[in-house]
Amino acid sequence: MPTQEDADPRYKREMTVPIPDRGDLGPAMKALSTDRQRAFVIAMVYQGGKNASRAYKEAGYSGNDDVCKVEAHRLMHDGRVRDAIRETSYGMMGGAAMMATAFIIDMIEDENVSRRDKFKAAQMILNRTGLHETTEQRITVKKEDNEHEKIEKAVALAQKLGIDPRELLGQAGIAYDRGEPTDVEAELVGSNEGIEDLL
Repeated sequence: MPTQEDADPRYKREMTVPIPDRGDLGPAMKALSTDRQRAFVIAMVYQGGKNASRAYKEAGYSGNDDVCKVEAHRLMHDGRVRDAIRETSYGMMGGAAMMATAFIIDMIEDENVSRRDKFKAAQMILNRTGLHETTEQRITVKKEDNEHEKIEKAVALAQKLGIDPRELLGQAGIAYDRGEPTDVEAELVGSNEGIEDLL
């Protein structure tokens, strides 16, 4: 149903933002409902997000300044519009990469640029073309046995020495026989000669 604003010629605006052919749009832009939303996205991206009300007007939306402010704010908080802004921004940055590359190459070739700045520019190119410097990290992992593993080792050592593990381990040995987990500290009973060599 047409609103009063639609009928009032003062509020009629033409879109001043050109919309690319639908085939050239990304999925997020295609997901928007109207060309005016797409125009709003393009206007926001091209002006760097500085003035949503102006982008709203350039997209051909109508309304006084207060209406434009409120509606532009509403559009900016629409998830689909935000996705389209992100998609369009990435597309623009991809196109600008060629200009940035040409600028860096010109900088390296310019005799008036300091060697230090040329070196930084050369590093940027190398890092972005897979020829970056390599770094090496050494990580040492030390595994510490838990209580049950310590008891199992002590039992194995006791058996090798011909000692009854229960005598060697005391309360921990009794719990071990039952298969129970234990926090009991093991205390060596009797001679521990030769155990150090086995550990």
